[in-house]
Amino acid sequence: MSNAIKIRAALVSVFGIVALATVFFHYMEGWNWIDSYYFSVVTMATVGYGDFAPKTDPGKIGATILIFTGIGALAVLIRLFADQLIDMQARRIAHSAERHPHLHRY
Repeated sequence: MSNAIKIRAALVSVFGIVALATVFFHYMEGWNWIDSYYFSVVTMATVGYGDFAPKTDPGKIGATILIFTGIGALAVLIRLFADQLIDMQARRIAHSAERHPHLHRY
């Protein structure tokens, strides 16, 4: 599978997790949609400003699940982006070596 497809799949996963968490906190905690979305993103990114916190037991469990799944999904996405950048740099170096072999003897 190409790296671009993997990146798209990881992006869909991240957005899906945020969407599901937003719906969950909207109904479980009774927050409005913006606050639920905001809490989901802040929690998933492990920023934790502290202005919102779940009050219900299911909300607290949902937040811990969001932390672990969010960290995992974001880590995969960051790794895929890093792999893409490294591959692009390696191709650029290889292309430069082909065009200027006298500069890359050692």
